[in-house]
Amino acid sequence: LVDLTVWLILVPFASNPVKFLNYTSVSMHILNFCFICIDLSLNSIPIHFHWGVFVIILALTYMAFSWFYYSETSKWDYFFMDTSKPINAIWLALVFGLHLVSWTFMYKMAQRKEAYHDKKMRKTQTESMSINDNKDVGLLQDE
Repeated sequence: LVDLTVWLILVPFASNPVKFLNYTSVSMHILNFCFICIDLSLNSIPIHFHWGVFVIILALTYMAFSWFYYSETSKWDYFFMDTSKPINAIWLALVFGLHLVSWTFMYKMAQRKEAYHDKKMRKTQTESMSINDNKDVGLLQDE
């Protein structure tokens, strides 16, 4: 979601999009996406839908931190966090909704991965059983 927010909301709608087009920002957000995809494809940790509450907690914690940071520095890192503009309430609701959508998408992808691995495991077990059955038949014929 962070990557989507940066490239689909922040860069196109920012007053200074060049701010996001530096080596650190590009590598951080692209590498983040790559590492998440690699992690999800290689691990076997089950993902449960109700764990999505932690995604929401993280977003709300970051929002509270941003408000505290602004109160100390008078600087918003992201334009849609500025509470002085009423239109930003819509942006915040949109970002909150995107958290829910992205979590649901990741959950569905994890379900598909588990179904694929289960199917692959059953196929491997079936092939293994048929190979063992053939070995047993060969042993019986030798006797």
